[in-house]
Amino acid sequence: MPHQRTTRRDFLKTSSLAAAAGLAAPWVLPSGALRAAEGDSENDRPVFGCIGCGDMAFRYPWKGLIDIDALRAGKDVYLAKPATLTIDEGKLLWKLTQQESKRIIGINTQQRSDERFLKAVAICQLGRIGKIHRVTCAVGGAPSGGPFGKQNPPPMLAWDFWLGQTPKVDYRPQRCHSVFRWWYEYSGGKPVFKAPNPWTSQMANFVECLKDRSTPVSDVYTNYRILSTCHLANIAIRLGREKLTWDPETEQIVGDDEANAFLSRPQREGYDISV
Repeated sequence: MPHQRTTRRDFLKTSSLAAAAGLAAPWVLPSGALRAAEGDSENDRPVFGCIGCGDMAFRYPWKGLIDIDALRAGKDVYLAKPATLTIDEGKLLWKLTQQESKRIIGINTQQRSDERFLKAVAICQLGRIGKIHRVTCAVGGAPSGGPFGKQNPPPMLAWDFWLGQTPKVDYRPQRCHSVFRWWYEYSGGKPVFKAPNPWTSQMANFVECLKDRSTPVSDVYTNYRILSTCHLANIAIRLGREKLTWDPETEQIVGDDEANAFLSRPQREGYDISV
């Protein structure tokens, strides 16, 4: 069967059923997040446009390209975690935000607005627990299974388009839908995903930043630097390294060319990301 390239226009036409399914359980902006705008005229209130909804909508392989296109179009962006698929994508987002677009990026790591976490950070920064020598993190387990048999994708799913920059593979339901995040190709697996908390405070902060152009509590710079540690953990696991030495100034792994090759990933032609 000849390969047919799906355009964005074609995808939007064929994915209408998937979008409708997603709207059955929408991700709604809480009214409390807009209280800061009360008293303003209707024209002063923020206008939000959503890209991606439903179980088969745009996912992490597409996020970098969509975010960069939105920034270049002069839009402020609020995006889901993890913010990037690779360390180099984080560098690109930061460079674009600072040097070209000057737009606001907020990221839905809602724990930044959680009073419990804010208190813990303050306690550490004030030295109340003494000098910190080592931090140990745990993310729990992950599902396992397979091998999984290939199938024909659902008619409303443009599978090749959904894959975006990632390698072309046969459709398997276990690679898509709500379980895509467990696959290294599409999310990085458990180390770069964390279940969300209530986010009204987080969105209220983002709306305030849209008005006064200040830095959100969950901003692109700190998120991509923190997420780099998760990506580095994945690199160490995949290469069987017990230790990687990271230089935060050069943003390179010291003395390990093989590991540095994992700071980015090969991207399929037509879906590549550049700044």
